[in-house]
Amino acid sequence: MRSLFVTIPLSLLLFISSFPGSLVLADDPATGHYESALRFLQEGKTQQAMDDLRFIVKTFPRSPLADDALLQLGTYKLNQEKSLDEALAYFQKIKDSYTQSNSAPAAYYYIGFIHLQKRTAGSLDEAYANFERVSRVFPSSPWVGESQVGAGLALKWRGEVDRAYEEFSKVRIHSAESTAAPQAMFEAALCLVRNGAFLDAMYEFQQLIHHFRGTDYAEKALDLNTLLYRLYVATERKERMSRLDTLYSGVLQDLDSRSGMAVDSRGCVYVLDRKKGKAHVLDPAGRISNTFPTPQAHSIFINDHDEVYLTSETEVIAPGNRTLALSVRKENKELPLEEIRSLAVNQLGEYFVVSGDFPGILKYHPNAGIVSAPPPGKEEKEYQKVLVNSWNQLYAMDKQRRRVTLFSQEGKPVFEIGPSGEGYEFDRIEDFAVDVANHIYLLTRDPKGILVFGPSGTLMEFLPAKKDDSVLFEKARFIAVSPAGFIYILDEDVTRILKMG
Repeated sequence: MRSLFVTIPLSLLLFISSFPGSLVLADDPATGHYESALRFLQEGKTQQAMDDLRFIVKTFPRSPLADDALLQLGTYKLNQEKSLDEALAYFQKIKDSYTQSNSAPAAYYYIGFIHLQKRTAGSLDEAYANFERVSRVFPSSPWVGESQVGAGLALKWRGEVDRAYEEFSKVRIHSAESTAAPQAMFEAALCLVRNGAFLDAMYEFQQLIHHFRGTDYAEKALDLNTLLYRLYVATERKERMSRLDTLYSGVLQDLDSRSGMAVDSRGCVYVLDRKKGKAHVLDPAGRISNTFPTPQAHSIFINDHDEVYLTSETEVIAPGNRTLALSVRKENKELPLEEIRSLAVNQLGEYFVVSGDFPGILKYHPNAGIVSAPPPGKEEKEYQKVLVNSWNQLYAMDKQRRRVTLFSQEGKPVFEIGPSGEGYEFDRIEDFAVDVANHIYLLTRDPKGILVFGPSGTLMEFLPAKKDDSVLFEKARFIAVSPAGFIYILDEDVTRILKMG
């Protein structure tokens, strides 16, 4: 599974391994064990290496290499064994006993990193405190840039946009040459998008593309710049957005019961066939590149790290084919949740589920069970579909398919798009999608077409199903939007996926 967070740069790992040896005398007994441990690690003899490192910590606690041995043990547990708690214990030992050692900045960073991965409100506070200490106490450390990004992410997930922007911007000012710079620039530009400064964000994305060409973040920036250009800069933008890509094939002749559609960051489209228990994956050209079993899947959700979540009538199928049976408390009894309609997962790892079996929006955490029921919102409505955005806000469409409501991270309603408003009116929502810049796309039945709303809920465009008396789509069932702003429509009449934009 791909990490949601900062990848530890090779240069920093080499720093951990190579720096300490120059600080001790060659005849120091701890040195022999430390050099032996490094040699064992290079040879793949991990158990012998761990034994040498533990011996140093236990026998020579006052050695200049004791903290480095702890750091090696912690990084191995974290990166190789993925054991967060064991790794945390080693890093905490450095924090408690070797506060001013050369390993301390890395230990503080890793403690913050681990708490960030736990993704709870309390752990985000702890993560921020440790990241901030690196920058404040060790300003010349090579771990400063990574720690500033970590602090920014903790603030972002707490919903503190302006403070997050300040942290990300520090990297550009003080650590512009660090390996953290591309991610910091990308996240800073996302903060500008969140605050509605779209043209400023486009400039920042362009700078990232120019200075860090070829990186993953430059590719993401190019997608977002393409999306924002279509929506805010291009002339005749309605025509550009509704233009049919005639080179995209997207033919699906074997569909029996269409139950869901989603698109990942690469432009691959996933289509569920519930009755046949299959999911078809179409590559960016519209050709079927993969088909895999999905037992009676009712819905599909793909997060921004291309991890796929499916729901059946009674279960959630998480990445790695992990099956989760959810329950709900009803009349002082824990009952299995059934009639699951839709699922969305935010960046804190919280699951939002709607079901025909229970009103409202159920909120779960995989490690803690149900968190609350039935927030967000005060009314116990029934909902048909939920989505989340990159700021952990939640969108929900009601069962009657008449309204889409945006809820804040705290579960409070922000705005609602109902059947009529300034410049628009519709009868029914067939489906809806949200792009990476939080624009909302409603696929409507009457009038047939797509209503595009800005992040604040104001109407921007209406893209009709018919254009110049020629039908683009007549019986559209599902809609999805790629990171670059391409719109995908599943039309039941022609049994194909249309790509627009």
